[in-house]
Amino acid sequence: MALNTVRQILAPNFDERLRDACLREIGKTCCLMFLEYSGINVNTDIDTYITNLNIAFRGHRRFERTEEFILDEAYLNGQCWCPILNNLDFNRSCSEFCDCGRSARETYFATFLNRQVKAERLNSILSTGSDMCKWIIQI
Repeated sequence: MALNTVRQILAPNFDERLRDACLREIGKTCCLMFLEYSGINVNTDIDTYITNLNIAFRGHRRFERTEEFILDEAYLNGQCWCPILNNLDFNRSCSEFCDCGRSARETYFATFLNRQVKAERLNSILSTGSDMCKWIIQI
């Protein structure tokens, strides 16, 4: 995706509902490309799947499962994990950008579980200036 297209989507005068839809699709597509590129097997048990995600993201992200939730922590030294956003000069609120990350996380587990799941942002680099993002995915 060209940076000019992303700049247009993130422009203040871009339709908010359309921006949200675009960011959700970008996150979903990014996740599906990653799963294909990484070769992570989605036809396995949940513990193996999470182990494979932890290996693929070694040093940057950590996934941990409980009975009802999966905790996703991303350690990125204070930068958003998105290479598109990291190549843009922006000064906007986090809530607009994190729809992309929410969609990606929901896609990781919806693809594996073959049903919709819900991801919720607990902490974000863009919203708090923290050095990590933390999400919880309800399974």
